[in-house]
Amino acid sequence: MKTINTILALAFAATSFVAQVYAQSIKTPSFAQPLVQQWITLYNEANPEVAVSLAGKQDTPDIQVVVSEKQGSQLGQNTVTFGRFAILPFAAEGSKAAQAFGHRRLSKTRLSHIYFNLPAEEDEFGDYLDANKGMTIYAGNSQASVANAFAEFFGVSATAFRGKRIQGDDRFVNLAVSRDETGLSFNALANLFDLETRQLRQGIQLLNPEASREVQKALEEGNLDQILTTLEESKNEAVATSDIRLSYDANNVEASRFVAWVLSEGVKYNHQFGLLNNEVQLQANK
Repeated sequence: MKTINTILALAFAATSFVAQVYAQSIKTPSFAQPLVQQWITLYNEANPEVAVSLAGKQDTPDIQVVVSEKQGSQLGQNTVTFGRFAILPFAAEGSKAAQAFGHRRLSKTRLSHIYFNLPAEEDEFGDYLDANKGMTIYAGNSQASVANAFAEFFGVSATAFRGKRIQGDDRFVNLAVSRDETGLSFNALANLFDLETRQLRQGIQLLNPEASREVQKALEEGNLDQILTTLEESKNEAVATSDIRLSYDANNVEASRFVAWVLSEGVKYNHQFGLLNNEVQLQANK
């Protein structure tokens, strides 16, 4: 009986060893979550010995999607760029804010005066600030908010935003604007567009950042794929874009393997989920 018990114990130990799974978790802002979920599904299918999952709110992630220079420097880990994302200004469709700003061509300087508290001596656009009176700017206030990248694009601190800061996920910014006739904000393309229909989400009206004729046409037609392609093909000073990166501990072997897979396979899904390819990827595709 003792021998049988010993054999069973050894068999159980061997099975446990074979079935050992290396768990890895990823933290991501909402606009990149559909893409990250696609990665997780494909990677886990190809690598059954690894269980990659989305990190819970209270978890310390092994890998983190980073959306600004500030966020990356705070984490203090290795970071690699896997794409770019565009941030567009918007209001609620048909709102007072949309009527005031929806048909104006907004240069980078004018956008900065609308969204940020800048020194009075820098104010050269009184007409735009007059129109801004009575308007409320909504901006995310979390470490992973695109508000940080938007501020970095304009060369100012995120503390310079006018108006109200919204706690939590950037999707709450859309909700706040939808409830305010005077609300103005901005968000990543994947939070503004329906990834299935490739059209603007209901109730959103984009503002008009000064851009090339091709980008202006794409924004007016409101097709996500056309916007992504034209933004990659032309430089547009007033359209905010930023690198999107993965942050991880290079000593974590499984995290490093996953990141390597993303750079070779995962980036193929950037457009599908509303992200731009970076210049390295664009050159490789030519």
